[in-house]
Parts: sequence; C-alpha cells; structure tokens
Amino acid sequence: MAARLQESSAERVLITGASSGFGRRAALKCAGSGNTVCATMRDVTGRNAARAKGLARDAETLPGKLHVIAMDVLDDDSVSLAVQQAIHEVGGIDVLINNAGVGFLGISESYTPEQVSRIFETNVVGSHRVTRAVLPQMRERGRGLVLYTGSIMGRVVLPFSGLYSATKFATEAIAESLAYELSGTGVEVTILQAGGFATEILEKIEEPDDLDRVLTLSEAKERCDALWSQWFSMLQTAAPDPDLVASAMLSLIQRPQGTRPLRWVVDPVTGGVAVQRVNEVCADVQAELLRGVGFSHAVPIVYRAPDMSPT
Repeated sequence: MAARLQESSAERVLITGASSGFGRRAALKCAGSGNTVCATMRDVTGRNAARAKGLARDAETLPGKLHVIAMDVLDDDSVSLAVQQAIHEVGGIDVLINNAGVGFLGISESYTPEQVSRIFETNVVGSHRVTRAVLPQMRERGRGLVLYTGSIMGRVVLPFSGLYSATKFATEAIAESLAYELSGTGVEVTILQAGGFATEILEKIEEPDDLDRVLTLSEAKERCDALWSQWFSMLQTAAPDPDLVASAMLSLIQRPQGTRPLRWVVDPVTGGVAVQRVNEVCADVQAELLRGVGFSHAVPIVYRAPDMSPT
C-alpha cells in the first residue's frame, strides 16, 4: 500500500479546458502538489494566448511542472497531436481530466438544431474523442484514471436547462459504462458531480439563436429569467469556492488504486443530499443488473467508497 501511495503522489495529468474555471484551478492545484500537468486549451497563440501565458507564469514557482499544450476537443487531428505531444514531453499520461465544456441555460425549443449539435459535440463527443486517444497507453501500463467533470444536473433536471443536462446525463452513461468495460485493466473512471459554482463558464452561457421563437414565448422567457436570476443570486450569496472542485480532483488522483469512487458529489450550496440519494438508488439497480448479465466482477465499482466527501 505504501508503494502505491508513493507512486500516485506524482502523476502525469492531462486536463482539457484549462484556460479558465475548474480546469485552470485543477491544473495549478495538481502542479502545486508536485504532479506534472499538461494543461490543454484552444488557440494558445491566439485568443487564449494571454490565458496560456498567465497559467504558465502562475505555475513557475510550484513544485510540479506545467506544460501548456494546444488542443481543440472538436478536432480529431488536434486531439491526436496534443496527446502525442503530451506523451513525448512528459513520458505518458496517468490521469485524464475531461473538463472542457460549454453551457446552455434557456428555453429549450429556442435553441437551434445546430446549437444542440454543438453542445453535444463539445461536452460529449469531445470528451469521448480525448478519452479514446489517451486510453491505449493507460491500458498498456495497466493503470490510470479517467476523471470526468460532471454535474449534479446529470442526475436531476431543472426547467430551462434541458440541453445542458442532456449532455451531462450522456456523460454519466458513457463514463459509467466505460468504468465497467475497463474493470480488471487497472484503469479507473470517476465522475465528479459538481454543483453550482460561480466560475467563468457563467460568462460563456450561450443564448438561443432562434430569437423569433423567444419572442413568441414571453411567459416562458419571464419564468426562465426569474428562475436563473434566483439561482445566480443564491450562488452569489453562498459564494462556494470553485477550488473545492479542484481539491476534490487532486484528492481523487492521490487516492490509491482500487479506492476511488465511481461518483463523488461536490455541492456545498445544497449539500448534494438529493443527488447522493439518486446515486445510492441507482447503485443498487446497477448492481442487480450487472449480476443479471454475468458482469458480477464489476459490482464492487458501483459501491466503491460511496460515502466519500470532500474536506
């Protein structure tokens, strides 16, 4: 056990969407704990140039190493080249944090099909694209962690959040199935179910493109505005620290192999009680289902450290 703890104390971590929000905080948190970090983002020489330089500068005095690497999760070639560069520069990838994503909060029918395709391409297909690129070298070494930045909105649904929630529900399904499929390989999967935090993603919420449709739904628009105004006001009052999510990511990385939970709720605003109840009920259903289809060896994954909570 001591050897495993020592081994996991200095990991090589690749993070997507590291230009801001949870990704940036996780990159600095991991580097601050002595890990080697490959922080990826789009346009490192263009619109994100200042962010890339700022992140590298902030990491200069940290005990770990941080490499900023260009990656667009929407592009196969970009992902492939970025992963190859990361492996070449640091020798391999022990941990993948699938963090890149965008948010939609509005009247669902006012978003165009093109917008729906875009949010799924980023939040769902993008993380799958990166995971596919990283997994072979993890399996070859017989160890690794794929960590998804999920959301409580991947388990519960609010009005005017259906499209964003749909991508998070999809992420939950893909990640859980992957955890079962990788059982016995030494590669583990965890979904970090984050609650509401006032990170930079709130500044990037995409409005519906079909403004004509919005104009015909004035009552729904009023309800939408009132709901999110109340929610954002509650966030402002509670002021939960986004570093809690980064700290949870680091804690998961540092845990010995075989002790990481399939899901971990980090939701200081509500306490995460409702989502944890859903997780517990689903765990019993999943365990019964796995036994029924002859996959009993994966049942321990369902129940691994279900009561884990951040400090």
